[in-house]
Amino acid sequence: NVVLQALINHDGQLLVVFKEGKNVDSEKVTFIGALGKISLEIFEADSFEQIINSCKKIKLQGLKRVKITNLEKQEEVWKGEHEDLLEKEIDERTLEELTEKFIRHFSNILEKTKLGTIEKFPYVTMMKGNISNLIDFIAQNGQEIDPLIKWKIFSSLDIRERLELLINLPDRQKIENDIEKDTRERINSQQEEYFLREKLKAIEKRLRGKKSREGSEMNKYLDRLASFPYPDYVKKVVREEIERYDSMPSNSSEANIIKQYVDWLINLPWYQRSKEINDVEFARQKLDEKHYGLSEIKVKIIEYLAAQQKANKSLGQVICLVGPPGVGKTSLAASIAETTGRKFVSISVGGIRDVAEVQGHRRTYIGAMPGRIIQAMKKAQVINPCFLIDEIDKISSDYRGDPAYALLEILLNYLHSFS
Repeated sequence: NVVLQALINHDGQLLVVFKEGKNVDSEKVTFIGALGKISLEIFEADSFEQIINSCKKIKLQGLKRVKITNLEKQEEVWKGEHEDLLEKEIDERTLEELTEKFIRHFSNILEKTKLGTIEKFPYVTMMKGNISNLIDFIAQNGQEIDPLIKWKIFSSLDIRERLELLINLPDRQKIENDIEKDTRERINSQQEEYFLREKLKAIEKRLRGKKSREGSEMNKYLDRLASFPYPDYVKKVVREEIERYDSMPSNSSEANIIKQYVDWLINLPWYQRSKEINDVEFARQKLDEKHYGLSEIKVKIIEYLAAQQKANKSLGQVICLVGPPGVGKTSLAASIAETTGRKFVSISVGGIRDVAEVQGHRRTYIGAMPGRIIQAMKKAQVINPCFLIDEIDKISSDYRGDPAYALLEILLNYLHSFS
């Protein structure tokens, strides 16, 4: 209807304005627009409607910039009054500078707008006047120019602003090329990562085949974890270490360290226990048979056994035996082990200067070993031995630390781990 009325009543002239949204509302219409003429040759008025209905697109030729002074809706068509808008005047020197600037960016503008090289001749012809019409012509015919940028160019009365908008057009082809390049690189990266992962799996499979002997030994450790009641935290650590071992070359130093560490963890007594004897009368009889006198220490031992029998559970207890050599401290400890039914384990710490002798060495060192207490626990093969630490008064200290403090930490803080 709008096109027909423009052709019939207004010599094909239309007011073109920008609006927000799909619904036409006078409050959402910009009041700076363009006066255009429909570029369509029709010789008979009777054929207007038939030709218009057969057209998908109609081309408008821009005539001038206008300002809408009145806008109202008549029936189904919006009609408005307008007044012409004139460009801001510029002097000849500024015009020459803008023309030179346009010529410098001319090829780049053609490339961005994809107008090609065929249309260069009319551009150059039009440049003999001023570049204002040429900027409008490019904005009108450029297929790659965003409609919003087109409208900004058409609605601007400042030739400088319009030229800057045209020069700074986003290069859609470059953007598409960059997106395509990024996509291709991402796909190639994903394919490369997939290929490397599959290759790594194949290599690991071959290595596992060559490490059959070591692997079978580690499988034995895993079988022991599944078959015996190891604590959950021990199982977790052992499985993590075996996974690390499987991912390493069998001849590496780190693999040997892991293997030795797992071997120690598996062979420590985590669940094995001696069958304890909680008979106070039997204990008193054994102590009297093997030790004459020593009534105070005997009473202390009997009190401990009675408390354990009353509580009906093992109580970790530290007893300090003090006396000169030969009075029976070691034999008394052995008698305590016999009367309680526990294994007897003894270590001597006399002359020790290095804290590592008690706590153990760091795993990173070649040939690192656990401390003497852990070694003795492995030798005992039970978690509840009667443990004698002999000659603690002869512990020394040097620049490597004081082993006495390490013993205090073990005896006071970690005693709950043993029974």
